Amino acid sequence: MIPKPTAAVPRGDDDRLTVLSFDRGNDCKWSIETFFLRGSVCWPIMLPHTEKVQGALLLLGMHVLTRKVYVFEELQFSVVSNVLGSQGEVQYPGLAKPFAQWWTTYAAMAYWYHQPAVTAATYVRQVRHDGLIQPQPMFLELDWQEDYVPMSHVFELGSTGRLFLPDGGLCQQSILKQVTAGDNYQEIADPVRHALMVGVYGMVSKMPRQERAV
Repeated sequence: MIPKPTAAVPRGDDDRLTVLSFDRGNDCKWSIETFFLRGSVCWPIMLPHTEKVQGALLLLGMHVLTRKVYVFEELQFSVVSNVLGSQGEVQYPGLAKPFAQWWTTYAAMAYWYHQPAVTAATYVRQVRHDGLIQPQPMFLELDWQEDYVPMSHVFELGSTGRLFLPDGGLCQQSILKQVTAGDNYQEIADPVRHALMVGVYGMVSKMPRQERAV
């Protein structure tokens, strides 16, 4: 089980890093730890053999000392703004609540993505126009040419015991589907897998270098 922090503040000497505080106990060995925290998003895509669109949103952190990567939060979504039913109830929840919760719990403001510019611009515009999403997050584009590049980092971290996913969660289910699909995994649209690829690739490629005195 990946513990949830009780407080989060940017580190004074480098605001790209976040200091998280934890309640020790219940198998939590952390007390005060420094992480490189970022979110990753796969904006909604059409799922195969269905008429549904679905996206995924993750929050990851790399421990600055161990270089282990943890997926702290994961969720699926289909709309940016709440869609209300005929009685005014929230029929399809948007992203205002998770963005606000992750800001409060982790001080998370930046989210990576890797999708066509038109797709990203469409959904980012919806975020900007949603008055319930406060504070407004930042979205940062990651670039790669072939999906095997970020996927190789996912497998490398996983095989060396440096990638930790919520037990029985969306990311674990996605990895299991990928293993089952074998060589055909790239042909299966999976927003969770895509968001995990984005997040892990960002952790590995964008982690601030720690300078050491010699």
